[in-house]
Amino acid sequence: MATARKTTKTAPVEHTEAPLTPLELHALVRASKNAAEKSRDELELGEGQAVDVTLRVHGAMGVAGRVPCETIDKPDLLVLLVFVLERAGPKRAKDLLAAAEADYLKSARPTADEIVSQEMLPARECLERLTVRTPGSKRGNVSGSVQVDVLARGA
Repeated sequence: MATARKTTKTAPVEHTEAPLTPLELHALVRASKNAAEKSRDELELGEGQAVDVTLRVHGAMGVAGRVPCETIDKPDLLVLLVFVLERAGPKRAKDLLAAAEADYLKSARPTADEIVSQEMLPARECLERLTVRTPGSKRGNVSGSVQVDVLARGA
């Protein structure tokens, strides 16, 4: 029988200063994210590893405003395929699926652009008509050039 693992959480440390501002948090992430991802495999396995480091994060950050974007909602191809095959009837649908499966397995996984012939352009046009494009906006990028200096490490 498996036993439940007991985990202990450290109590939050009381600070005399306010927590990091959103800009400071983004600066810290900007300065460390790539390095952290690259060094992931160098971490030692285990829980409860102590971390005690004092850092100086400095540089310049930029925050862009909202920018226009477009949400693209494409039709569910499986549902569309079922509608097409239902119109073909059970016997013809089974034959079409077997042939399509064989062609797919023989191919080097081509893209639709590579195999759409002139006769199949109506299929592409149908997908385009069923695709819903909704204009909108998204938050702009946060950019910057930030450095981190280690001021002290705990004992």
